[in-house]
Amino acid sequence: MLKSLRDSSLTGPHKVFTAVACIVPLELPVQPGYALEVNLEETEVYFKSDITDQQIIDYVATGEGSDAAGGYKIQETAGKLLIDRIEGDFFNVVGLPVESTIKLIKKTLAAAAADDSDESDSEFDDY
Repeated sequence: MLKSLRDSSLTGPHKVFTAVACIVPLELPVQPGYALEVNLEETEVYFKSDITDQQIIDYVATGEGSDAAGGYKIQETAGKLLIDRIEGDFFNVVGLPVESTIKLIKKTLAAAAADDSDESDSEFDDY
């Protein structure tokens, strides 16, 4: 897989995607009962095209990337050995795009608060 990522770097980067969904229940039992927001983060990773097969074999032998989705851990040795550059969120490649996730949580909480306040202004408040 790492050889394939290296070889394809001649034509461009590979892309790392992380989807995050945030759900906050509403205080009032109205349909659907929650606020839902989603985000899809995309980061382009450029492998060094001059990495040799032997360097890749040596990296794999360390076992560092054996439990990583792409076969490498950018935050460890692979970031120095295999990666030329990235475009996008570094933490997306690590596993969780922290900044966009925090923004998503805030957006979902605001949506839930707005839904709750909208419902409190309903026509049934007079009864």
